[in-house]
Amino acid sequence: MDTGMRIAAAALLTAACAGLGWFAAMWQLRREKALEALRQAVLRLQEDMLDRRMPLREAMAKAGHPLFEAAARDTGAEPGDALAKAAGELTRRGGPLEGLTKDDMAAIQRLSGELGKGSAQRQRLLLTETAEELAALLTQADKLAAERNRLYISLGTLGGLALAAMLI
Repeated sequence: MDTGMRIAAAALLTAACAGLGWFAAMWQLRREKALEALRQAVLRLQEDMLDRRMPLREAMAKAGHPLFEAAARDTGAEPGDALAKAAGELTRRGGPLEGLTKDDMAAIQRLSGELGKGSAQRQRLLLTETAEELAALLTQADKLAAERNRLYISLGTLGGLALAAMLI
């Protein structure tokens, strides 16, 4: 193989490895997206249930998130129990909650333990605290993802350069 072909192959190999690093970095963003979607759904649930005085199951169905929609469809269980059950089902591979950590899931479990129980004031406090907790977890996820993104892209590029050096 002549030198020009080797250099071209090395450049392609470096770019491919950097692309793999970028792909791994983008995979890390699924947690951030899941947390933001949950936070928005909790805020919609709070608005519909407490400000618009919608029944809980109807508000859950309109929250705009698969977690709450699945819980609203489970009419045989209490809303909190249905939410916990739906959370367990949606964490499977490829599900909308797949990228969440144990801390993230703990926020959902706390919500499921109290949702639909107590006064409207207690429900407002619960939903506000949950939204704030999800926002804090999102901030943490943003910081961690930024660090990991740089790491994965750098490792992909360096790995590609190392392979390219061996090829040349």
